[in-house]
Amino acid sequence: MRPQMTADKRRERHGKGDVKERMDKMGVISWVVLGAIAGFLANMVVGGREGLIGTILLGIFGAVVGGYIAASIFHKGDVTGVNIESIVIAALGAILVLFVWRALTRSRASV
Repeated sequence: MRPQMTADKRRERHGKGDVKERMDKMGVISWVVLGAIAGFLANMVVGGREGLIGTILLGIFGAVVGGYIAASIFHKGDVTGVNIESIVIAALGAILVLFVWRALTRSRASV
């Protein structure tokens, strides 16, 4: 049995650990819920009609992109669960993904 961690120790370790440890903490349902929230927020800010599945996929992809940027560039905690910090990071990533996607598809449409 693992020894119990204090709240201070859990806060200290937040966002740290290997990928497998973080994936164990955040299951598939959490990713879908986070993706839905982040995709919805991104669609509200940028505007779009991706549909339910597209919105969830957008949010999940945005969470991956936002988590990578937050962890590597800003040295901020990455997406570790359904919490405010993760939702903000995922939504910002989804907004970035939407801008890039629309820029790429718009340039193809005009060719």
